Amino acid sequence: MSLTLLTKEIADKFHAEEIDDLKSFTEITDEAAEVISKHNWGLGLLGLTSLSDAAAEELSKHVGDLGLNGLTSLSDAAAEALSKHRFILGLNGLTSLSDVAAKALSKHVGDLSLNGLTSLSDAAAQAFSKHVGDLGLNGLTSLSDAAAEALSKHERNLGLNGLTSLSDAAVEALSKHERNLGLNGLMSLSDAAAKALSKHERNLGLNGLTSLSDAAAQALSKHVGDLGLNGLTSLSDAAAEALSKHERNLGLNGLTSLSDAAAQAFSKHVGDLGLNGLTSLSDAAAEALSKHERNLVLNGLTMTVNLNLQPRRRDCTIRSFLMQNSYDGYLEGDISSINGHIFEELAENAARAFWGVASNDVPIHVIFPVTKNEGWLPAYVCFALLSSSPVEGRLDSAECQRSECLCCWFVDDRNKTISELVQQGVEPFDWGKVAVNRSCFYQNNTELMNKALLTNEIAGKFLAGDIADIESFSEITDTAAESLAQHEGGLTLDGLTSLSDAAAEALAKHEWELSLSGLTSLSDAAAEALAKHEGGLTLDGLARLSDAAAELLPKQKGSLSFNGLTSLSNTAAQALAKHEGALSLAGLTSLSDATAEALAKHEGELSLAGLTSLSDAAAEALAMHEGGLTLDGLTRLSDAAAELLPKQKGSLSINGLTSLSNTAAQALAKHEGELSLAGLTSLSDEVAEVIAKHEGALFFAGLTSLRDTVAEALAKRKGSLHLDGLTTLSDAAAELLAKQKGSLSLDGLTSLSDAAAEVLAKHEGALYLLGLTSLSDAAAESLSKYRGELSLSDEASRFAIVEVFPKDEWDFSYCSSAEGIITELEACINNYLKHAPCPSVTFIDETGKKKVALFDTRHGISIEDT
Repeated sequence: MSLTLLTKEIADKFHAEEIDDLKSFTEITDEAAEVISKHNWGLGLLGLTSLSDAAAEELSKHVGDLGLNGLTSLSDAAAEALSKHRFILGLNGLTSLSDVAAKALSKHVGDLSLNGLTSLSDAAAQAFSKHVGDLGLNGLTSLSDAAAEALSKHERNLGLNGLTSLSDAAVEALSKHERNLGLNGLMSLSDAAAKALSKHERNLGLNGLTSLSDAAAQALSKHVGDLGLNGLTSLSDAAAEALSKHERNLGLNGLTSLSDAAAQAFSKHVGDLGLNGLTSLSDAAAEALSKHERNLVLNGLTMTVNLNLQPRRRDCTIRSFLMQNSYDGYLEGDISSINGHIFEELAENAARAFWGVASNDVPIHVIFPVTKNEGWLPAYVCFALLSSSPVEGRLDSAECQRSECLCCWFVDDRNKTISELVQQGVEPFDWGKVAVNRSCFYQNNTELMNKALLTNEIAGKFLAGDIADIESFSEITDTAAESLAQHEGGLTLDGLTSLSDAAAEALAKHEWELSLSGLTSLSDAAAEALAKHEGGLTLDGLARLSDAAAELLPKQKGSLSFNGLTSLSNTAAQALAKHEGALSLAGLTSLSDATAEALAKHEGELSLAGLTSLSDAAAEALAMHEGGLTLDGLTRLSDAAAELLPKQKGSLSINGLTSLSNTAAQALAKHEGELSLAGLTSLSDEVAEVIAKHEGALFFAGLTSLRDTVAEALAKRKGSLHLDGLTTLSDAAAELLAKQKGSLSLDGLTSLSDAAAEVLAKHEGALYLLGLTSLSDAAAESLSKYRGELSLSDEASRFAIVEVFPKDEWDFSYCSSAEGIITELEACINNYLKHAPCPSVTFIDETGKKKVALFDTRHGISIEDT
């Protein structure tokens, strides 16, 4: 048995909590998927590189977050299944997505992460505009104006942090987006674009900008949400004056210097202000900033003060400083209880403020205040990271360069310089007992804010959860790579443009999916190192691959993606064919017969979605391939190729075909496996009659209408039938399709006549109608009698009023509470399931309100108002 196959036996052990780690499994059986879908918490299946449609269907029932970031491809049927999942869904390994799959996933309700996609069609953008949940598309490197216009209508947070440039028209469109917007990859911003974005009304991230014109600053000052400009390293006084008028939180953590005039301007800023990149301040600037009336963060400052500490006075360097309102986050409550909570959380909050973790090896010294009238604390709390010479008399004193301690205290008067606040606030304490010796100096935040270099300190913050996104860094230190290798979860480093051999060696130890799509070249030594990686590996930025690297990389365990390659030597093809796992070469637009013959020996999913033509000899070669085969770039198929390809063992996707001859249809009907022909927009009666003989899952997502004669032909087939492109369905066609044996998907329908609902309710097999937005009472009544698996959208299902069980058969008058009703309902449920697919009972609760208890096999029993 394969050690990478997640079986039902392993799933049972996981469900019983005998094992807690599933990250090493690259495949999963349908039975195992059914078992782990019942897991009550978040589910990370990040090692999976392939997923059957049936397994996707089972996992969609999981109640909790679902991570499938190892998948590099997703069938339209699997996408349709996963769209029913209702929590966070991670699919960051996907580098491409068909319009059909995009339309399906857009129906997913919950946060959706697709950060591996590098491009998005206008149709897909239009579909995702309707998605309900935060949407991550941080891998996109370009976006058309039409796609930007569509995504602007998306109603939750939107991440587009991979875009490095946008047209003014696209910016104008995105400015209309009504939730938080991340554009942290933009390297420059025109004045016109800044003016457009100023109209955006929620939080806006522009942390990739390294410069900003005065006119752009003037425009952005009118923005009404939080504004991140942490990539700016300098700012003119005029720009500072303009931005000081911005009325929400402002991040300028990349600035390494600040003029007195700029400090004077920012002293009037009315929101929180981050200036962590500053390593020094003039007295005048410090005096000015001390008058800033909201939270001011200056973690990069290094000032020296002489403090009266024990057992002697010490010169201390202020390495970081933070001041905030004492009662931030508290609205009301008993003052003594609130004070107690503040004191209890103070040390932890201080550590989080500086390092993003609840505890750190820097000791924290809290100077508790004397409460004022009626128990109120002073108005502000200060935090200062102090360092001094090493504490003498310790074993490590000789080898250490400094000692360090974090102090926090309360003040009422903030109209002082930072040095004055520290000198007056830090009361005498025994430094020798509290401080810890250090062997190297604490790196200031100037390096942390250098977005080009991913340092070990930044890696630590990422691992601690303080930094969520490290995709924008273009370089990485070897030590940072070593640290990140310990990360348990997918690792996306698509911003890296170079990688040392040592860093590659370190990252190879990472045991989850790894994306390095920013690399345009790879040394043979780095390839040899990465070949040891176990987990999906994405190298879509490589435009060429040496024969030596091609020989080495297939030894890697997991999916392998080279979608940037536009050509491939026969030698490289022969080497890649030895790879055990999904292989994606979607960048190839042509394929020699010899290369096709070499790749056909690959065992596993093979994507050649970029091919626009295929010779009969190449088709004959690929017909010997065992595993899913994607040829979505083909727009035509010769009868000879159509005769050959169905011999291939596994799913077959040819979604680019816009027409199909009778001869080709007759040949494709012999294919044993899933067949997707989503590019066809119409079917002749003859082709329908022939293709209906295909016995596997059949996808015609491109059909937008269906003649009754075609429906009659398709109704004769056995196997899943997906007609999700249909937006209307005649009553006659509905009656015919109801006779089809197998799953029937009609998710494109937005409405359904009463007559159509009545006949479809008689269909035997799963029925999918997720596009319906409403149902008449009569249609709902008909569908409530459906005896198979029925999937409706949330909008439609609320119209589907389930039958109310007669009072005289279920008497719950003796129950005094909703809990009692649930207990009794559970006792009756198995018997009642024989009579109705979704049982319910009405009752009067203890408050006199009329309620209904509902049961479904997925969510159990719930109580709702009638």
